[in-house]
Amino acid sequence: MPVSKAPPLKGHAKWPFCEDATHAAHVPTRHLFISYIAIMSLLSVQDRLEPVANRLRELVRMHNEGSYPEGPEALNAEIDETLTNNELWEEQTHQVDHIGVFPKNREKSGLTASDSQGLLHDTFFANGWNPKKWDCVSLQVLEEWRKEFLAYNQKIVAQSNEMLPALPNISLATGRGSHGISALRACKFPCKAAFPAIAGPNGLVSQHKIIEKQPSMRKPLEGGVKVLVVFGEVEKAVPGLFQVISRMGNVTNSHYRLQSTLQSCRRIWGISSEQQATGEGKINWDTVAKIAIIGMAPAEAAKIDKLMAFVQNWSGGAAGQTLEELEQYEKTLAIKRSITADDLAKLAEADVSEYTRIIPAIYNIYIYLSMF
Repeated sequence: MPVSKAPPLKGHAKWPFCEDATHAAHVPTRHLFISYIAIMSLLSVQDRLEPVANRLRELVRMHNEGSYPEGPEALNAEIDETLTNNELWEEQTHQVDHIGVFPKNREKSGLTASDSQGLLHDTFFANGWNPKKWDCVSLQVLEEWRKEFLAYNQKIVAQSNEMLPALPNISLATGRGSHGISALRACKFPCKAAFPAIAGPNGLVSQHKIIEKQPSMRKPLEGGVKVLVVFGEVEKAVPGLFQVISRMGNVTNSHYRLQSTLQSCRRIWGISSEQQATGEGKINWDTVAKIAIIGMAPAEAAKIDKLMAFVQNWSGGAAGQTLEELEQYEKTLAIKRSITADDLAKLAEADVSEYTRIIPAIYNIYIYLSMF
């Protein structure tokens, strides 16, 4: 059953049905709290959303423009507080069976199979399950979105080289904890194992081997996991809000939730494309950089110029075809590869006429390294 997360009331407070502050002071806090819960339970999501919808839209706009005066962490805190105080999200317990990924998560790249299996092997299989470190925020999938969300997730599965299990239906879409959910699903449902240590005789991920080594893993696989669920009506009324929640939350969590270098490039390309479409074909790259680094880790933000140089030269035109193909290939890799901004900057300096020399040189280096 959903668990309501009403804001705490401290001390005595003036309440709407109290005639004055003196009367309110004689109302015990627990009675106020119970009354608050009762009143809020009678209000629909739309009723609770209406007073704050315009402010949430303004926060989304300021995030996209990089214009929030106090910076991204303060913006993130205001969004969290607004959703909590108005009960626009709530903590629930769910099985992972029908939880997919939000289509705009990680700059529309969703998730990668190598990250999911790496998390399963390096964290869950190696260290077991710690619910205190678990953080998952999902969007309730409204019926009108279900077909689109399901098709997006099934496409990711199809591109995963069989390292992600099938998703027959979807009720929640993750914005935080996407790879954690995906790792649990890989343990629970049939898919190819990227690491021999977690593979059964048939080459698939073995739930038996994982639970045998880490009995604590039985709890999330059988009992479900805690999920902070944003009601679908909220995203419908405030388009783009859940993407902001996803982006801001992912960069403040552990390393496996940080966006990859290619995902950062996709972010840059998306911002510049929007500017080009709405600004008479002109792109202000200083503004692009300012917006793109919102929520990035400091080390990554410091190299934004190198990433922008690569995007300017190698994105693949208005459709960003080259970036899309690179990212699709990244999703098929069994083991995660680290691409540095420095390497992309060097490629950005290459002239098109040098392609016939660059590609054979890279191939020869690959052949040479594979001999060791």
